[in-house]
Amino acid sequence: MYVACMLAQRFPSRLPTRDELMDLFGMSRATALRWIAAIRAARGIA
Repeated sequence: MYVACMLAQRFPSRLPTRDELMDLFGMSRATALRWIAAIRAARGIA
């Protein structure tokens, strides 16, 4: 939940890049890509 709130706050009008997520949160590449897919789905982006 913490990461979801931080992402919504930091990136209100655009999707973060994989590298941004990896740097900001110490995520692996696969986890960063899963978060981007989840953000896309939540925002209704195809």
